[in-house]
Amino acid sequence: MSELRCDPTTDRWVIIAPERGRRPRQSPPQLKRPTAYALPFDPACPFCPGNESQLPAIMAEMPSTQEPGWRTRVVPNKFPAVSQDVTYTKQKSALYRTAAGRGNHEVVIESPQHDHDLTTMSEDHVRDVLATCRSRYVALMADSAVASVIVFRNRGKIAGASLLHPHAQLIALSAIAPLVQARQAAMLSYYQKEKRCVLCDIIAYERDNGSRVVNEDRAFLTIVPLRHMLLARCGFCQSIIRRISAICRITRSNCLRSRFATLSRV
Repeated sequence: MSELRCDPTTDRWVIIAPERGRRPRQSPPQLKRPTAYALPFDPACPFCPGNESQLPAIMAEMPSTQEPGWRTRVVPNKFPAVSQDVTYTKQKSALYRTAAGRGNHEVVIESPQHDHDLTTMSEDHVRDVLATCRSRYVALMADSAVASVIVFRNRGKIAGASLLHPHAQLIALSAIAPLVQARQAAMLSYYQKEKRCVLCDIIAYERDNGSRVVNEDRAFLTIVPLRHMLLARCGFCQSIIRRISAICRITRSNCLRSRFATLSRV
């Protein structure tokens, strides 16, 4: 059973999930460059068409007129970091705080094709991947017990990917991450002091400066953040995921596809 544990030196919560160690892993050479060694179909991959018996269930699909009849698919994570099968409890000792790892952990299979990647998919397909993630985000946030949903994607062994088949993940939790809370508090404090939105000011400043702008289109400004801690890190400035309009979803898919293609060459 997974458990949330709080570090008393930072007040930061982490998820400890021993079950994740049992998930299947592909051989390291395949994961160095995600598309370099892949075949269109892998008989051992649970996400490939025809291997549905290896999946816990199929929660949702985006249909397709082409074989195998689906474009994206949503399934429960077979080795979840958090689960609905536990009762939410909190414990506190003289020093440590812990809580049961209750929540939802889902996988978005981004394509039936094993050797696909966001950098090689069509713009329409990337748009469908984002639409699927957004649909699951909205559905999970509709649960009154859920306070936050994390959407993430690991690419390659170094990032933590255990399967080569293109996929994203969503984790729904009953708490808001301290980093998100700190960011919300900082943005509110900025507004109360300056009477302006800090993101709007960042966009205006970066446009005027120009040295960190990677790309700009009708809906998004892509920048290298001034305070970034990782090489090749980019920031996308727009509204929150639930409010992205149809035009913004189109331009965001183009933007993400272009930036990932650039990063894949790093």
